[in-house]
Amino acid sequence: MAKDFGKRVVSQIKGIFRIPSYQRGYRWTSDEIVRLLDDIYEHRESSNSYYLQPIVVKNLSDDNTPEEKREYELIDGQQRLTTLFLVISSLKEELPKISPNYSLSYDTRDNSWDYLNSLFSDKEKAEQNKNNYIDYRYLHNAFVTIQNWLAKQEDSTNVAYVLYNLLSSKVKVLWYEVDKDENGHELFKRLNIGRIPLTNAELIKALFLNRNSLESIRSGKNLSQHEIALLWERMEQELRNPEFWAFLTNAKPEKYPTRLELIFDLMAKKKNNEREKYFTFFHFNDQITNGEKTVEDLWNEIVYYFDTLKVWYENRELYNRAGCLVLFGERISNLIEETKHMKKTERRFYLEAKIQGKLSDPDEVLSLRYGNGNDNTKIKNILTWFNIKTMDNSNERFPFNRFKEAPGWSLEHIHAQNSQGLYFEKERHNWLEKQLGALDALPQSEEIAEIKSDVINALVKETIGGELFKDLFDRVTALFSAKLSDDDEEANMHSIKNLALLKTDANASLNNSVFEVKRNDIANLDRQGYFIPVCTRNVFTKYYSPAGENQPYLWTDKDRDSYYDEIMNIVYSK
Repeated sequence: MAKDFGKRVVSQIKGIFRIPSYQRGYRWTSDEIVRLLDDIYEHRESSNSYYLQPIVVKNLSDDNTPEEKREYELIDGQQRLTTLFLVISSLKEELPKISPNYSLSYDTRDNSWDYLNSLFSDKEKAEQNKNNYIDYRYLHNAFVTIQNWLAKQEDSTNVAYVLYNLLSSKVKVLWYEVDKDENGHELFKRLNIGRIPLTNAELIKALFLNRNSLESIRSGKNLSQHEIALLWERMEQELRNPEFWAFLTNAKPEKYPTRLELIFDLMAKKKNNEREKYFTFFHFNDQITNGEKTVEDLWNEIVYYFDTLKVWYENRELYNRAGCLVLFGERISNLIEETKHMKKTERRFYLEAKIQGKLSDPDEVLSLRYGNGNDNTKIKNILTWFNIKTMDNSNERFPFNRFKEAPGWSLEHIHAQNSQGLYFEKERHNWLEKQLGALDALPQSEEIAEIKSDVINALVKETIGGELFKDLFDRVTALFSAKLSDDDEEANMHSIKNLALLKTDANASLNNSVFEVKRNDIANLDRQGYFIPVCTRNVFTKYYSPAGENQPYLWTDKDRDSYYDEIMNIVYSK
């Protein structure tokens, strides 16, 4: 830390604390708040003081200003001061005459102070507005956490009284007041890098909201701190759009509390296995420190890069193709770099050719087999692009966010595979019950009536033996199986002609059912809002089957061939 601090211990915090733009918003979670409340309350039996972590401030007022009216730049301690303000304000419900002796102001969003107060003055309004900004959500969660903690106490009024006395007397704050010529944002960075609580994005934000650095911005728009902070917030909010996020990356949103950090990682070409936590910050900081770029140049690059991503996102053809490549493991930053000198049409063909390079050769597709080495991945990639390209041909955007929400994607056999895997009694009962409904949909005959009777008799048994179940499985499946021209059962069963994409959890519930059961279950899942890829839905509605040849309960040779022809036509067409 730079200069010596004016250090003292205070028990009463007074004044107006300005939270500068270079700081992150309020981010304490329920765990941290409850831990603080428990620690303070448990200290009631101790004769010692309870010390909070330091508060670092710079006095912005004249030295003759009364303490309660002094304005401070809050360099470090925002989380603690905000939490204490929320706690004391919450105690007012039990102790109406008390109130905090200080207030907070925010450089980035002036209305954060209004929202903070609305938690106590207008709870309904606070509830309605809590999702407007991420800061509001954290403030609201903190308020609810404190309220719940108080409500759980046996005598909340007495607990409130004890807690307030503790805050007024035993709870001490280590107060550091720096010289007025100290650069607050530089000190903020040094304090926090040493303690490592910040993200790369928050440190990078400090670079751009540095007053001294901004003095060097003289050309162009001559952006102010306030303008940069607002533009930062706008980009952050846009990255919270699930569709935009899923287009850019396969990373879970939780990995990036500040979403803009993804953009910085992409620009810095940070590798997935990079071990240096602050690699991205150092990348940008070095460019400025070494004189390679001015702050203005760097900020303009970031804005231009973000706008480029938005252009790609908003263009359906680029969105579907680049999104597919990201899904296959490509980085959007590489795609932008590789195509930066191309025209729009050239870029589209380049991306599509890159997708083709990640798929199996057309002559190989029919020889791919489910369960054979890497063939599952190859088939999944083909069917994934089949779904994306189908929607693209209809001028639609593929929902990458819904696709990535799934726990995983597996290959579903369109026609029943075999009875293997149905070992448990519950599984066998469930399977027979489902097929019984499908049998009712068939044109009735003596054979069907006999099979239904045997199934019903099996269902009332406590135990269905393996031989009995296999016999019923084979007889039921045979009713829904068309005679196939290809005698190679494995080729019929495990080729791409008999496979479709389905979420892993849905696949487990449909496994080994006959086509008719699967058709009905897929329709029910679709009606419930479950995400079914368009081509999977088409398969089970027989969309690809030739007109006049449709046998609704069977998956025939002609159905398979028509489905395969459509895959090849869509996936491998120019």
